[in-house]
Amino acid sequence: MMINNIDAYRESTPSALLGLRLTHLSVPSVVLAGESAWLNCSYDQGEDDLYSLKWYKDNVEILGYMPMEPLQSRIKIFNLSGVYIDLDQTRANPANIFLSHTDRFSEGRYRCEICGDGPKFRTARAHKDMTVVVLPPNGLVVSGVSEHRSYEVGDFVNVTCSYGPSKPHADLELYINDMKMPNQAEHTLVSNSFDADGRSMVTKVLSFTVTESHFWKEALKLDCKSLIKVEFNVSSEEIKIMNKGQQVEISGRMDGPQISGSQKEYSRLNSHVKLTCKPSQHGDPNRTPVKTMWLINDKEVTSPRMIKSYQRQENNVTQNFHELRFPLNSADPLIQGFSKGQDLKIRCVSTEIMEFMDVTTRVLMKRGHLLSSASDSALPLQNHENRILGFLAAAYYNFVSSPHSSGSRPVHCVALTIVLLYVAVVSRSV
Repeated sequence: MMINNIDAYRESTPSALLGLRLTHLSVPSVVLAGESAWLNCSYDQGEDDLYSLKWYKDNVEILGYMPMEPLQSRIKIFNLSGVYIDLDQTRANPANIFLSHTDRFSEGRYRCEICGDGPKFRTARAHKDMTVVVLPPNGLVVSGVSEHRSYEVGDFVNVTCSYGPSKPHADLELYINDMKMPNQAEHTLVSNSFDADGRSMVTKVLSFTVTESHFWKEALKLDCKSLIKVEFNVSSEEIKIMNKGQQVEISGRMDGPQISGSQKEYSRLNSHVKLTCKPSQHGDPNRTPVKTMWLINDKEVTSPRMIKSYQRQENNVTQNFHELRFPLNSADPLIQGFSKGQDLKIRCVSTEIMEFMDVTTRVLMKRGHLLSSASDSALPLQNHENRILGFLAAAYYNFVSSPHSSGSRPVHCVALTIVLLYVAVVSRSV
């Protein structure tokens, strides 16, 4: 019987036949230092009672859950640098650990292990790695140039771009008017250093003399860009063929690629394994798959006779598929031990890259352009002021020239003169 959908196979198979099993492990592949994180370990007890659930980081226990113990002592948390478990959030379901925050010490391999009660004491475990990215609090720092002054042909520019401390190491690139300046370019200096915590500090200095060709629309644009690339692996569930093909076990999902095509048994000597791997659909634009590979007993399959890649349309989207096929009586070194009773553990692994980018821009204006701009902007205000004063002068002339009752003109003229002078002063100050 072929299993095209492993999740459907699990749901259609009675739990009593499967026994205690780990159905899903979720650990974020990449987190930013300071962020919180959820670790999830889902399981199905089947016919077994759960005896214990334990979490480990780098093989050191960080949480133990014993459901058969008295209520006050069921959960034990072990202090470990970088593991900040929020007990209030975790207590409701110890299979889900909430890390209130993370730092560089939080990076490592997290493993969930479940154990059933006697007499069978079935055990299941799975692990996943988490990478912590440390970004500098000040981001990119650009010095040596100012947007508050103007530049002209012949001026010497010495711009410094710094980034750090960060983990992993960042690559810096400098651009003039969107043109990348290569590291080997004249007057370009690059320096790298590391602090006691292994964090990187990178600085790039670019020196040049301004020419007419540097200005475009009376401006020279300088960009400094930093890029951190984090490479990590995400795995599919593991298919384990045992007892010369008479037994097949499928581990829990791992938020990685998906496998289809497994069978419930491969008991015939001439049985063929034919599996298809489809990369995970995480929907994160910052994650880019760069390689997909098959592993048999944790060794990469490289024989072109065993693997094939192709593309196919699904829901109007082009999907990549990777196929693994081989006979169980194959003489390939990865397979030949199977006929002697060796188990086969098969996984599909996708290597992905996540990028963290920052950009800082400085626009240097050509000398004379800023001054002309300032005078041009002041001209409308000056014209507006002249129109106001002209209007006031005309109003004053009409008032003085018009006939008034005897004795009223001097008083009125003095009063109006004071008002007009006050308005003129105010208009100039504005």
